Order: sequence, then structure tokens, then C-alpha cells
Amino acid sequence: MAGDGLRLELEGVRTDYERKLARVRCSQPAASGGETRLSATTRTILPALDSPVLLESDLCELDGRETVVERWSVPFDRSQLGLRVSCRVRGGASSRRERLVLSGAECRSGLATWFEERRNCQNWDGYDGWMRAHRADDAELARQREEAATWDDAPLLSLVCPTFNTPEPYLRAMVGSVLAQTYARFELVVVDASEGDRVRRALAGCDDPRVRVVPVENAGIAGNTNRGIAEATGDYVGFLDHDDFLEPDCLFRYAEAIRANPGCDLLFCNEDMWEDDAAGSPDALADGAGRYFGPKFKAGWDLARLLDGNVVCHMLMVSRAAIEASERTPGELSGAQDYDLTFKAYEHGGGVAFVPRMLYHWRSHEHSSATNMGDKPYLLEAGRRAVAGFLARRGVACEVGPGTYDLTYRTRFDVERELERVAVIRASHEDGDGRTWVERVNDAVARASWPYVVVLDADAGEPSRDLLRVLLGYLQLPEFGVAAPVVLEADGLVSSCGLSLAADGSRVRMSRGLAPADTGYMQFLQCAHVASAVPGTCLAFRREDFVAAGGLDARFSTEVAVADLCLRLRGRGMATVVEPYEGIVHVPRVGLGQARATARDEALLAELHPEIAWGDPCLDPALAREGAYYQLPEMSS
Repeated sequence: MAGDGLRLELEGVRTDYERKLARVRCSQPAASGGETRLSATTRTILPALDSPVLLESDLCELDGRETVVERWSVPFDRSQLGLRVSCRVRGGASSRRERLVLSGAECRSGLATWFEERRNCQNWDGYDGWMRAHRADDAELARQREEAATWDDAPLLSLVCPTFNTPEPYLRAMVGSVLAQTYARFELVVVDASEGDRVRRALAGCDDPRVRVVPVENAGIAGNTNRGIAEATGDYVGFLDHDDFLEPDCLFRYAEAIRANPGCDLLFCNEDMWEDDAAGSPDALADGAGRYFGPKFKAGWDLARLLDGNVVCHMLMVSRAAIEASERTPGELSGAQDYDLTFKAYEHGGGVAFVPRMLYHWRSHEHSSATNMGDKPYLLEAGRRAVAGFLARRGVACEVGPGTYDLTYRTRFDVERELERVAVIRASHEDGDGRTWVERVNDAVARASWPYVVVLDADAGEPSRDLLRVLLGYLQLPEFGVAAPVVLEADGLVSSCGLSLAADGSRVRMSRGLAPADTGYMQFLQCAHVASAVPGTCLAFRREDFVAAGGLDARFSTEVAVADLCLRLRGRGMATVVEPYEGIVHVPRVGLGQARATARDEALLAELHPEIAWGDPCLDPALAREGAYYQLPEMSS
């Protein structure tokens, strides 16, 4: 530490794949004053790469005295040569200087540590063990059988499974997983378009009357699925791929959800993937000859993410009422028939029931779409048509094209007229006029006359026309009450891709520190998705919704009021959507008074919304609430 309390510390090493970035923190007593300058070279005095960039400046209280804490990003390459960062403060009480030196090994170690810290549950090597440890045990399965036998309102559940030249071991495993269900009131309709008699051979030993095989001429996956729907007699119809399998409590959990949500039209659950061991037999599921991987903990209905790709997927189950009210999926949507039916069931209006358990296992092998999308290019076009059809039925003018990754989509809304009817408001946190940030926003919205409003923090960058176009696009759908972009720090890394809410009202900036080029959990850095809340950096809403909800609650003084507004709008049926296509840069400058007010406001948020103590509504209950990277609690143990 240098004189006068100047301190330079390493926060961590990051990367955006084009550069390595050393994040450093510079702190000094506020009374010292002066302007901070950073410079950087390698340890051999070669240029580091580019000039350091200021990310954030806070005035806070440390060790009983007011302290200025600045976060800087130092771009560098040649990590093998190490890094030397020099901090000089000129002016104020005196001139001060401090240095931070990192070896090449420390740079590489810091980056490796970061990659491990930001690992999400989808790429965690320990997931197979987690799945085996958390599935229902024998005692729980026995309890379910006993309980289900007492239900006098047990729905009949139909499972439709189209088959075409299915390998016999896969088919036996699929049927075996259905017959092992703890819930007995079901039927399995196998619609078989196979060549030869492989299905008959595979099911030769099955004499359960609940399993019916319907031979058909191959009409494509959509046509064969439609035939299965016509043959099914259940109150609800679920859809199972011929090479996948279920947990034994899958149908019990679905029936349980139906009884708790009478009249719901659409159900789905969490899913993962299964890979057979190279030396294992597909018949040997019970012996554990393989591994579970790639879990998707979905957290519930997310229309924004659904528009960008079929996140509902497995296991879709739809009410008889919604099926009868919907047109069957046409042949040109083969491969996306479940996607199309998901939209149609949602449109029927009976509601959605999400079952937050890992119940469906998607088998990964060389011919499955789980592994090789390139073998089935028609799937992308079929899915695009499903999205476009849904939006056309809603009367939304747009174009739907391919997204960044396989089977993802990007909707470009036609909002040219709306772009001329938006009020852009900048609000400062400085209290020079005696008013709070909340009061400034409320006053500006009250004076606005346009139907759309965009609120910007004073320290945020200027929104591009493309950014405004994306935000207003989502507001063409009444399901969304707030639209916000991914927020970027000045070095280009993510500051937040939505906020998660902890039980004490504090807010977690999701995906913080990741590169925008990352996929992110559930492809959240490449696809729009809903979040519980967003920061006050940049948000758009319909003015009439803001007024009807009572505006920002004046009991708050900081941007925490935005989280409160998001939760209140959610209670009125309007979600908050985060779009990652057009980001906005934010370089916050936080004063000591604002930091204290934020802490008070977060406590008030927890008081006004006690439901968040039970969990963040946009985070699956299996995932850790404290972290920003969608991890299971066991990942940190």
C-alpha cells in the first residue's frame, strides 16, 4: 500500500475471447482528492494492449472513513509475459503512486479460476451424480402409488409416441419407463410408421392393455402425431419421443399439477439429456450404463424465450379442451409439431402449469436432434413457421428469421410508427434539486404525452434506434410490461442480463462478467427471456400500464423501485423481458448517500414482496439464489 491510503488490488481476470481483461480496484480516502490515472505494460515493459477503462466509481465507507473505490478494466494479451499496472493520483492532498504486478502464471491462473466460477449447471461435470442423488427414491415412489390410488378425480393421461425404425433397445427402454410410472391411469399410444416388424418384436413381451400400437402409413412426424392425438382418449395428451425415457414419478407429478390447477391447458417440466456409455447397452438404463448431462431448469413459463426457440419442449402435455379447439399442425411444420401445439395450447387461455422437477430424459445419439441438428435442416424452417404463425394470429407485424444458434429464432417487429411515439427520459441520482430518482422519473412520465416511455439512467450511454426498435417490439405483446436490454460495462462485458431477487431484497446481476458472445445459461445471452426485474439503467414500458400500476412507489428513492414495479406488473399478468441483441453501456458513479438509500430500499422491497422469500419467480427452485450463473448449490461445495 502506498502513502495516504492508496490501494490497488486485482479483482480478477476475464476475457471476451478477443482480449484478456484484468479487472482491478483502486481505493483511496475521499479526503485525499485527486484524479486517478492508470497505465499498463507487460512485466517486460511491452505495451499491454490498450488503455485502461473506468468501469465504476463508488463513494463508500470503509474502516470508518469515506473512501473512493474505482473499478478499472485493463486489456492485455501476451499473458505469458505477465502484467504491470501502475496507478497514479495527481492533485488533492499530494501526488501518490501504487503498482500491481502479476506474473504470467498468475494471469493464466486467474483466467482459469474465472472459467470455473462462471460454470453453469448445464456444463457441470458433477450433474450426473446430482441427478442420481435427487431423483425420487423407492420410499417416495411407493408413497406416490398409495396416494394416487386414493384420488377420485384422477385424470386419464395419454402419451402419444410416433415411431419410425426405432432401434429396439431404445423402444424397450421408452416403453419400460412408461410402464414403471407410479401413476397408473394412463395410456401409451405408439403410432408406428416403421418398415418391417421391429416394433412388434420389441413389444412382443408387453401385454399391458394400456399400451396400444397403431400401424400407419408414414405421413411425416406431424401427420403421425396428429393420428396419435385422434387415437388418444385421455383428458390430457402428452408427447414422448421414441428414443427418450421418463422418470418413474413423471405422470404422478403431472396429475398432481392438474389437480392443483384445474382447467390448465399446458404442462411441462425440466429436462436433461442421457448418453449411453460406449461399452454400455441401451437396455441397461437401470444399471446406470451412461450419464445424465445438459440439464435445463426452466423456472416456468417464459414467452419471450419461447419466441426465440422451443424452451418448453419436453415433456409437453396439453388438455383435451385445447386440442379440440386448435387446428392440427400441417405437414410443413413436421419436426416442430410440439412447438406449434405449445403456442396453440397457450392461446386457448386455460393457463400453464410448470412442474419444477427433472422428469424427462432426452437421449443423445448420433441420429437424434439432441446431438446433430445439421442432419435435419427442415427443423429450423418448421420452427420459424410455428413462431411466425403464432405472431400472425396475434396480429403482430414482424419478420421471423434464424437466431445465432441451432433452432433459435430472432423476431424483428415492425414498429416504425411506434418509434415516433416514444418519450425518452433521463434521470439522475444526484439530489441537488431535493428530489429522489424515483420522484424525477414519476414527474417526467406524468408530463410525457406519448404512449411509450424509455427511462435511462444519467450514466447510461445513448440508446440507438435499433435498441429502441427492439424494446418497443416486445411491448406490442400485452404479456410484457417492461422491456430492457442487456447492460454492458465500459469494457464490453456484461453488467447484467436481468436481475434475480434474493430473500432480503438484494438484487443479483445475472451473467455478470460474461462476454456477450457467450451462449449463457439456456442461451440467455443470445435469446430474449423473462426476468424478475431489471436495473434502472434502461427500461421501456407502455405509459398506460405505468400509470395504471401507480407509477414508481415513492417510498423508494433509488432504482430498486424498478424491481418493485416489475413485480407489481407481473402480478397484473405482465412480465419483464430482457433482450440481448442490442446492449447499452453503463458507467455508474455511486455516492455514499445513494449506497445507503439502496440498502434501505432493498429492505423495503423484501417487506413489500414477502413472496420472494420463497424463491425468485424466474429462477428454478433447484438453483442457488445467491449466484449470477445459474448453478446448483452443490457446485460450490
